[in-house]
Amino acid sequence: MPGETKKRFCRLALIRLVVPCLLLGCAALRPPAVPPLPSVWPTEQWSTSTPEEQGIDSRVLVEALDLIREKGINIHSLLIVRNGVLVLDACFYPYDGRTPHDVASVTKSITSTLVGLAIRKGFLRDVQQPALDFFPEVEVRDREAKSRITVENLLSMTSGLDCGYRPHEAELFEMFRNPDWARFVWDLPLRTSPGSEFAYCSGGMHLLSAIIARSTGAATLEFARRNLFDPLGIREAQWPADPQGVNHGWGDLQMHPRDMAKIGLLFLHRGRWGDRQILEAEWVERATSRFVGVRGGAEGYGYGWWLPGSEFPGLFEARGRGGQFIVVWPRLNLVAVLTGGGYNRDEPARLLVSAFRSDRPLPENPGAYAELQERIQQATRGPDPVAVPPLPETARRVSGVTYLLEPNRPGVTSIGLVFERPLRAGAAAPGLVPDQPGRAGVASGGLPFPDSGAALFTFSREGKTYSLPMGLDGVYRFSNDTRTGLSTGVRGSWASDREFVVDYNEVAGINHFEIQLNFGAGQAGGEDLVEIGLKDTTGYFDETVRGRAGP
Repeated sequence: MPGETKKRFCRLALIRLVVPCLLLGCAALRPPAVPPLPSVWPTEQWSTSTPEEQGIDSRVLVEALDLIREKGINIHSLLIVRNGVLVLDACFYPYDGRTPHDVASVTKSITSTLVGLAIRKGFLRDVQQPALDFFPEVEVRDREAKSRITVENLLSMTSGLDCGYRPHEAELFEMFRNPDWARFVWDLPLRTSPGSEFAYCSGGMHLLSAIIARSTGAATLEFARRNLFDPLGIREAQWPADPQGVNHGWGDLQMHPRDMAKIGLLFLHRGRWGDRQILEAEWVERATSRFVGVRGGAEGYGYGWWLPGSEFPGLFEARGRGGQFIVVWPRLNLVAVLTGGGYNRDEPARLLVSAFRSDRPLPENPGAYAELQERIQQATRGPDPVAVPPLPETARRVSGVTYLLEPNRPGVTSIGLVFERPLRAGAAAPGLVPDQPGRAGVASGGLPFPDSGAALFTFSREGKTYSLPMGLDGVYRFSNDTRTGLSTGVRGSWASDREFVVDYNEVAGINHFEIQLNFGAGQAGGEDLVEIGLKDTTGYFDETVRGRAGP
């Protein structure tokens, strides 16, 4: 067994040993099977308390936050709700919690929830309806065979379509290049009989979004606002749509972490919110029960919700790439939310689990609680700037040069750096506007060079060019001039005289790229070459391409 694989196996084995001992073998942790309803529902505002009031040890939470910061674990936010009360709400630089966060495939759990609501309100008959019935205009190969694919098959990832078998969701990227996304999914060949096998197919979830829109007569986002988001007090959700106006059923929904916790609380209480039954309790039970086993492990999948296995009885969770989670554990009356940009949650999870000591209040610990509040404040602060070393000669040679790239999976067509400083010291940069306190600013045009600590990073994708300020002093510069419209932080440094490394962080998103530009790649046909490594921390992209100096 390779060393890294062995270490990971041991970590997982330890967690599976420790968690049941802590949570199932401890006599103090025996809450009722059905959690009591909150005394105050967080429609407008969450009730808060000290961890000790909810049987949680503040000292251990301090240790968990220290671990996250010291090891640079790329968590963006961490939120714990117990007994309907907000116990911990921490955000980590550079994410500050003020903007909605991309929840990635947690979206699938929301889409499945909307299917349940459409059935409750009579727009859909039941989950046994043939999915193809909602697309009568689509000409489909093997229509008779595909007519056996039900709404339930799409919900449970058992459609039988040849989708989800290739790595990195290859079909999803092929769908992006197609003018009609639903038609593309229906054109995929059948690989197995519907209902017989799990395969993680994001395209199938997009079909569900189209079914919601077609059956209700409203865009999926609008249906969600009226029937799910507004009743829960979720006000700022954003959700991109495809060329036909269908919201992305598989991902890209943006929500505040506290609003993600509201979804978890709704499911914790079996669809109940205040004095209303938003979802049928039977739907919640079905959606969060094991419908199918996941290949290669003991995990199960329901309707867009994951079930980790028998080691965690009753626990279910929504998951998204990069570390987006809504964790619901009725046994502990617990909802936990995590967002991030690619990380291993094993270490912090082990500590967090050990913080749960009782289902009754613990003696207050004012010192530890004050320390916890200090750590929460520290987590949002960025690093102090460092002195920028003199630029190498290579910086002058490549500054302002646009390099045209070979085809690559992220779809970046060109890249460039600008190190010139045309402004005198202390002058205002054109278009530089104040950002949040302690941040360097956002470029809305012009060159962001009010001091020697900044440069410019440019790239092109899908026919559009983006120019983002970039910190050279170890501190991110932030911009909303991005593909997603979400705030993105960029910083960079020279690793050697010829190698420059860009840290490109979609702060409220899931992509966090390390881009290595090696300007020592030589020349070809008289053109300067650059070798570029494109790698993101979620493991989705990792490739090396070459670029040629453009005209």
